[in-house]
Amino acid sequence: MSRKEAPRAGLVHAALAGRITNQQGATALRLSVRQFHRLKKRFARDGPQGLLHRSRGRPSPRRLGGSGSPPSSPPRTPASGRDR
Repeated sequence: MSRKEAPRAGLVHAALAGRITNQQGATALRLSVRQFHRLKKRFARDGPQGLLHRSRGRPSPRRLGGSGSPPSSPPRTPASGRDR
């Protein structure tokens, strides 16, 4: 878990237990009440893994090489006037 994701579990667990309100949890995490409610639903369904960013572990669509990328062309070099 990253530093941003670590406090989420404690706050969401406290909200599910009824110790804090959705508004208090949302304010502490700097989220809207609606987003906090979505986090609670994912935490209740998936546990602490539900709070992790869902893109974690996926390769970047902007990566160089690898499968699924267009065939690479040779690197482009600036043309100099002396080569003529």
